[in-house]
Amino acid sequence: MIAVTGAAGRLGVKVATRLAKLGVKQRLIVRDPARAPNLSGAEVACASSYGDAIAMGKALKGVVTLFLISARDRFGILLMSALKKETPPPYDRLQQHVTAIDVAAAVGVKRIVYLSAINAAADATFILSKDHYYTEEHIRTIGVPFTSLRMSLYTDHVPLDLTPENSNTLT
Repeated sequence: MIAVTGAAGRLGVKVATRLAKLGVKQRLIVRDPARAPNLSGAEVACASSYGDAIAMGKALKGVVTLFLISARDRFGILLMSALKKETPPPYDRLQQHVTAIDVAAAVGVKRIVYLSAINAAADATFILSKDHYYTEEHIRTIGVPFTSLRMSLYTDHVPLDLTPENSNTLT
């Protein structure tokens, strides 16, 4: 069984949908079960965050492969708080990742596929790449086989108009 974290988000839904089309048995890990996609062969598990070790342990029990979409970065947390006109909560993305990874190892997950970032390095100039580097390093230290998918930036929010009259904007 494959667990897909963030399965109610834009990327998680796409990954889970592709796996469902392939007939892969999966567990969708989401914060809000009402937002989980309804896919054949998929069961839903709820965890309020990667830092909720108890909920993550229950969600990952019996999972062979974990597809770990990186948690929201600090800037995302600040933006969400500002939009809600709330004080931002204490938040540490790296600690969220470490908890999820440690729990995965403890319950016997055999492989972690981690959605990392391009140029993940301790001395990265792009600050968010450092979190990814340290997450990858933590996975290495626990010894679970893993794959890091080093994506560039999410472009799903970038409008793209490929009509002939606008095609010259792609150069």
